[in-house]
Amino acid sequence: MKANVQILANLNTAHYFANIMLAECKKETQVKTKKIMEKMFYVRNEGYLGNALIWWKKGRNGYTCDINDAHQFTYEEAESVCRRKEDTAYECEYIDKLLIAQKLIIDCQYVDESQRLFTK
Repeated sequence: MKANVQILANLNTAHYFANIMLAECKKETQVKTKKIMEKMFYVRNEGYLGNALIWWKKGRNGYTCDINDAHQFTYEEAESVCRRKEDTAYECEYIDKLLIAQKLIIDCQYVDESQRLFTK
């Protein structure tokens, strides 16, 4: 009988600590969720232009390869837009710090052809 009481006490203690651990995990998840929901995101469309990624343009007005002209979405906005399979979101902070991938792109529509040195 004494052994059964000890087993029951051990089970109660284990249950108590399991509940504490579960509560801590829930708190940690809530903190992580809150942090990610406070961040801003760029939404990438599946396509490419050359090697450049295509992003939703500011004001959700078309697409752009220029990250400086890309729209910054809240978590909720990005989640809504990314319901389409061809769209995905990246944290702005991650993309903005990705210096190795950042290149200057010259848009051909603004280049004056009369300025070419060699023409055929």
